[in-house]
Amino acid sequence: MQTAPKRLLRNSALATIFSFLPITMLLAPPAGAQSLNASNIFAGYSFTQASVFSGQHPNLDGWNVSLEKRYFPYLSIVLDFSGHYGSTGILRSDCTTTLPSGCLVNSSVNEHLFQFGVRGGYAGHRFRPFGEILFGAAVIDQNGPGVTDRRSVLAETFGGGMDVRIRGRFAWRLDAGMVQTGAFVSQNRSVRASTGLVVHF
Repeated sequence: MQTAPKRLLRNSALATIFSFLPITMLLAPPAGAQSLNASNIFAGYSFTQASVFSGQHPNLDGWNVSLEKRYFPYLSIVLDFSGHYGSTGILRSDCTTTLPSGCLVNSSVNEHLFQFGVRGGYAGHRFRPFGEILFGAAVIDQNGPGVTDRRSVLAETFGGGMDVRIRGRFAWRLDAGMVQTGAFVSQNRSVRASTGLVVHF
């Protein structure tokens, strides 16, 4: 189970992001059907099965925000940020592998990705499939009784998804990709999937 401060941090981040979605929809000026290839802001829910340093692969949930600026008809530059939170059981370093009582302890896990890259897509009237390549860094924290680990590593994401028009400048996004963290022989791979609202401008 996550500690109260970790749950509060995660819930506050999610509440802040989703509180802006209805406000954005209310304040946005009326517009006709804008191209799904236009520059946009995305905010939504995100899930990943992280690869942490203790060897586990916990399921984490959180948020994903991105800013996409179109420079060519089918090619854009993307800034992408995400945070994922959860917990996993780990074996204390002073215990043997026979798992005596009290040796398996709970630890909180946080993973934040800070990336930029390129996204290419073709927009029809209602749908826009796209592919993307992102590069940057991952900051992974794992904390529990007798366990504290914080590392910053390189990160690359290779993925794609689809935007589905809702109305006017608004669309809904489904996005998934393979995230690689670390370098060379120490690379770990995990899947990240996100969904949420897109506002074009």
